[in-house]
Amino acid sequence: MGDVSGLSPSGSNPGVGLDHTANSHLGNCSYGAFVGEKFYAYVAVIEMLHVLATDENARKQLFESIEGSDFWQWQKKRSETLGWTYEFLKERWFGDPAKSEEAREKAKGTLEEWTSHRDGFLESLKDSLLGYYNEIVKRYRECGVAYAFSTVAIDGAFTLGELAIGAGIAGAASKVIKSLRFFFRKTLEGHIRIRVENPNGGHFEKAFTKHELEAKYGAPEDNHTGILSPDENKAVAAGSAANGKHKMTRSKGLKTNENEITYDPKTGRPINAKGTLRTDFGSSPRGDNATAVGKLGQSGDQGGHLVGHRFMGDTPDYGIAPQAGNLNQGAWKTMENEWADWVNKGYEVDYNIDVYPPGSVRPDSFDVSYAVKDPKTGQIKYQKSKEFENKAGETFDRIRFRDME
Repeated sequence: MGDVSGLSPSGSNPGVGLDHTANSHLGNCSYGAFVGEKFYAYVAVIEMLHVLATDENARKQLFESIEGSDFWQWQKKRSETLGWTYEFLKERWFGDPAKSEEAREKAKGTLEEWTSHRDGFLESLKDSLLGYYNEIVKRYRECGVAYAFSTVAIDGAFTLGELAIGAGIAGAASKVIKSLRFFFRKTLEGHIRIRVENPNGGHFEKAFTKHELEAKYGAPEDNHTGILSPDENKAVAAGSAANGKHKMTRSKGLKTNENEITYDPKTGRPINAKGTLRTDFGSSPRGDNATAVGKLGQSGDQGGHLVGHRFMGDTPDYGIAPQAGNLNQGAWKTMENEWADWVNKGYEVDYNIDVYPPGSVRPDSFDVSYAVKDPKTGQIKYQKSKEFENKAGETFDRIRFRDME
């Protein structure tokens, strides 16, 4: 064997899995680096399962088109067929008017029953998703991340296949969840962004930092990823990937606004804000912490509340970010004015605001998505997504008050 001095073995087994990139033309073509990046994608998918199981708004976005699915179309057609059958029997066999009326009511009841089943099914998805999450964490804990994902089919995207067996999930829930596709990409900031798609149209996406994923799942080297050393058993921490959380509420009569802020404990800077708005408090006395936060940014920046002061009042520093003054007083304010008009019309606004890069002192951009719903029926009236660059000149095309029914 020739001189191998200068070669660097990857992992903890010298001489195994040689991965030499120093002083070579390979550059980023490192197998070890490739496997390491795959590790973050794998655990980000696991964490996304946890998000979907624990975040109602995320599930609503993902399954907003559930009524268009093949499963529900089949149920609807089955109900219509039953109704047609009763009508046929009524005309051909039932001469008794009372029996005819009974058949009609039974057909109507069948449709109502399946509507009820639909609503119950959507609620059951929560438990089913949690079952998938617990099953893959169990495999991760017992046999390591490589084994956990060897039972998840990968073909350009992650799909949940054999997991249903161990999770004890069958029937409609399993069919719908197994049809989901998990796509991942690495952002310019090095974060892992996961997009989950429901083949019937709904989708949800979220970015995770490597720091928060490592805090919960460990680093690639902690899991012996991509080498011949046995996988380590990993005790995955309970709850979401490690970040600070702060929940707020503000009430006016019987209506309560809710806001949950996620922030990076190391920087004290926001990652996400989400919640529900039901009322507008208008102008109210302000503290001065927003001014101080604005000074963390560039000249001309202001401290911008992720969720407007008119909705939640004074917010801790980690719910405020330096925003370009023109954005804060322009497009962002226009969006808040639309939200205020919606709640003044009696609707509720479910919102989600992602900060990029997450936990940064001065964000580059903000991804906002929101859905307007009728609190009486739960039906979605309007929804929109918008990415704001943290700079002057941003615009927001709002719905006018007179156009809101």
